[in-house]
Amino acid sequence: CGNAPLSAELYYKGGYKNQINVDYSDVVIKQQRNRWPEIDWRVMNCLDLGFSDDSFDFIIDKSLIDTTMCYKNGNETTMKLYSELHRVLKP
Repeated sequence: CGNAPLSAELYYKGGYKNQINVDYSDVVIKQQRNRWPEIDWRVMNCLDLGFSDDSFDFIIDKSLIDTTMCYKNGNETTMKLYSELHRVLKP
């Protein structure tokens, strides 16, 4: 999720109240919880999400794929990310 206001705008302006936002940085999650405590913020690694299969109707990626492609093993990491997102996404 990062520390941008996208999730809050979706929540407050768009009416998307049933959302879960994840970031691997506990610092970022604490910042977001302080700014918008009504929203669900969780520390989690998107390469190994702690959700059951078929948990979500849709997923929004905000620049994570851009980041994983910059890793030393970018293609491999990005494919792992896609696999994990596909696993938790409903058919």
